[in-house]
Amino acid sequence: MCGFTGICYSNREKVVDPNVLKDMNNSIAHRGPDDEGFLIDKNIGFGFRRLSIIDLSSGHQPMCDSQEQAWIVFNGEIYNYKKLRCELESRGRVFRTNSDTEVIVNSYLEYGLDFVNTLRGMFAFAIWDKINNKIVLGRDRFGIKPLYYSLDSERLVFGSEMKTILKGNFSKKELDWQAVDSYFSYGYILSPLSIYKDIRKLAPGHILVIESVDRTYKGTLKRYWKPEFKEDASISFEDYKEQIKEKLNETVNAHLVSDVPVGAFLSGGIDSNAVVSAMIKNCPDKVKTFSIGFNDFKYNEAILAKECAAYYGTDHTELYLKPESANLIDSIVDFYDEPFADSSAIPTYFVSKLAAEKVKVVLSGDGGDEFFAGYSMYQRMLKINKYRNIIQWVRPLSKGMSNSMPFSMKGKRFLYSLSKKPEHIYAHTMQFNEKEKGVLFNRDVIRNIKNNQSVNIKIDHLTNNSNDYISKLLGLDVATLMVDDILTKVDRASMAASLEVRVPIIDHEFFELAARIPSKMKIKDNMGKYIFRESIKDQIPIDVYNKPKSGFTIPVNNWFGNNLLDYSFETLKKADSIGIFNTDYLKPFLQNKDLGGQITRVWSILVFTKWFERIHNV
Repeated sequence: MCGFTGICYSNREKVVDPNVLKDMNNSIAHRGPDDEGFLIDKNIGFGFRRLSIIDLSSGHQPMCDSQEQAWIVFNGEIYNYKKLRCELESRGRVFRTNSDTEVIVNSYLEYGLDFVNTLRGMFAFAIWDKINNKIVLGRDRFGIKPLYYSLDSERLVFGSEMKTILKGNFSKKELDWQAVDSYFSYGYILSPLSIYKDIRKLAPGHILVIESVDRTYKGTLKRYWKPEFKEDASISFEDYKEQIKEKLNETVNAHLVSDVPVGAFLSGGIDSNAVVSAMIKNCPDKVKTFSIGFNDFKYNEAILAKECAAYYGTDHTELYLKPESANLIDSIVDFYDEPFADSSAIPTYFVSKLAAEKVKVVLSGDGGDEFFAGYSMYQRMLKINKYRNIIQWVRPLSKGMSNSMPFSMKGKRFLYSLSKKPEHIYAHTMQFNEKEKGVLFNRDVIRNIKNNQSVNIKIDHLTNNSNDYISKLLGLDVATLMVDDILTKVDRASMAASLEVRVPIIDHEFFELAARIPSKMKIKDNMGKYIFRESIKDQIPIDVYNKPKSGFTIPVNNWFGNNLLDYSFETLKKADSIGIFNTDYLKPFLQNKDLGGQITRVWSILVFTKWFERIHNV
């Protein structure tokens, strides 16, 4: 696990400044505290930070092939690299290290751009093809590893985190208003947008090829993989159960490849228990597990996690968080570089920091909810769609009825949803819908946002090939929520603690199995992830099997509505002065000093304000 950055100029006579490149590289030292490396060849400059996991002695980057035809910087892990290496050696490729990085660069030289389809793992990379004078950026199928870039006709700048581009002063820091709209719609910014107009995220399953023509850069974006749910009802429930069990064991085993010990995050949830139970079968040594707890019983999974650790016989460590931990909101701005409203970033950072004291690598259970319909939201969407079809007469009235109700009134969003088309319903279930944003923002911001395009971006992902409503929603979440919220959260929080997190469930081979399973096997009797639960029922504690879905988050209401109420209102005062929000929306909170049950929405404002204040020095 590592981090990298780069500067490339289309004019071959323009030389990369080594001091600028070093400053950019230093800004992500947390991603790779074990080693650093640089390549500067006139107009091409690569920087690299390393967290040593595989081939500890000779995995130094930037790395080239044996003939120095191409150079690479790479972040991630390729789990089938040994198999690929054997194939490449049979074709005459020569290797000088035992690293997966050298396998990637040789695969590119052997197979061309199609090589990326052979990779199984999590990855982001930049390859400089010296022979053909082009640069290739690539990102894994699900976007587990990040990659930001800024491209114009004269130069390409890129990095594992946006801070590398900002550190080099390559961004004008002009807000992208569609990204602002996305943030307040969902709590995160949809790919390929970033908070700034001149910086973009390379989307999952894509490569970007940059070529220089007449000293001018031209980029070509190519998609090599797309997640698709294609149900196959010809296979029985029992057969699918066995396939899940076998494939889960195989993918966890594949994700254990490492030259250092591998631990695991463990909660009271199905997914982390599924991963740990498979680890126990494949690890010769005692597995180290880690969990976070809260004194608020409603949010505390540490007690059950401790029982699970005893059940598996792991070496377990736990940490209980207090309200003061939420002061990390200031650091979240540094970790994520742009507004990010998922409050579970806080416990994710602390459990990563806890684990990093004992191991360099952990496995996490992320992905089960998106692959197997674990969120209660899916059942709620089924209900809304059902009522929408039955009570057709109320649809023309429901929007007006919803608009007349206070924000906090129960049933407001349900009525609003009835007025929307089926493909639009889910895109409006997060944070603020378009009506609410019309009250939240001032007129200038509303004018800048214009046509609410971030919602349209999200809906575009809903138009996948499946005819099943739940499978469409799962496809939407795999392409958006999982990428830009869940995986972004885990990557930044864990790398801030210099810890590698692997996600064996989010494996494209495991996904292709899950995507074939009909949704009626995933949701049964109001139980999400039904077939996944059944497939591992005999391997996990019964209390975990019976436990309803609960989110991994902090007690936001209690902390910010009580212990940190003064902190909240001091931040809201600053929010009122940054020229984004409608003063009339904030006024009731400031006058009454009461969050009125709207802490989720207020949290979004707090994080945005802290980000704006820190980045723009106001």
